Amino acid sequence: MTQPKHTHPLGYVQHTAKQLKDYWFLILLAVWQWDHLTTTWRVVAVLAVVTWLLIWPLLKWLTLTYQLTATAIVVNSGIFVRHHRHIPYSRLQTVQRKQWFYLRPFHLETLQIETASHQDGEPEVQLPAVPLNRQRPRRQPITTSVPCSSAT
Repeated sequence: MTQPKHTHPLGYVQHTAKQLKDYWFLILLAVWQWDHLTTTWRVVAVLAVVTWLLIWPLLKWLTLTYQLTATAIVVNSGIFVRHHRHIPYSRLQTVQRKQWFYLRPFHLETLQIETASHQDGEPEVQLPAVPLNRQRPRRQPITTSVPCSSAT
């Protein structure tokens, strides 16, 4: 049995990019209203943006661990509410592998794991920045045996 592992630190970059993609309109709203804010509200806005875009994804990355056992994939996640997902290999329905351009030099990929019970539009588990398994099984040498004819 393997030990629980964190994803690669570039997983933090992916969590941050997702936060930025999901909440870009709040940043745009804060920039648009910047001239109308008092100094106190400007400080609050900057602290909120820094917390939401940098610290929250860091906490998400730090709490996400995965473990590959002989029979299942075990994923633990969550900051306030801990989620423990135990997915036996027999229940796996789809495993999607995505390799973004910034993950390629590091031999990393994003895994999306789906089972029959997943919600529409979302995978049951998403693991950003997981190392590729580049090891190939050893090839057995091909041996052919030629029967010897014994002439007596």
